[in-house]
Amino acid sequence: LSGTALYPGDDIESVKSQVFSKRRMRFHPSVPKEAKDLIEKMIVKEPEQRISLAAVREHPWFVVNYKPIIPEQQLQQQQAQQASPQFISSGILSSHQKTASGGRTNS
Repeated sequence: LSGTALYPGDDIESVKSQVFSKRRMRFHPSVPKEAKDLIEKMIVKEPEQRISLAAVREHPWFVVNYKPIIPEQQLQQQQAQQASPQFISSGILSSHQKTASGGRTNS
């Protein structure tokens, strides 16, 4: 969010040692309090204690700030197209042709 590292260090080993020692992250002052809260919940080492994806999507910071790369309507259209019988059969046929030709395409 700010372009700065949460765990500053000159090399990967110094950063890893900070992460594994559970040292507090150092957020840039421009990072909002709600974003800090979400990040801290996301990077918990123990999976059973980590925030779930569903809870991330409901987190106040995410709800206000999430901007999809692909608009939802366009994403749904792509998913519907990829689930169509024509799309699936064309993929199967293409895969079969590659297998039959030893991985070569007929160009």
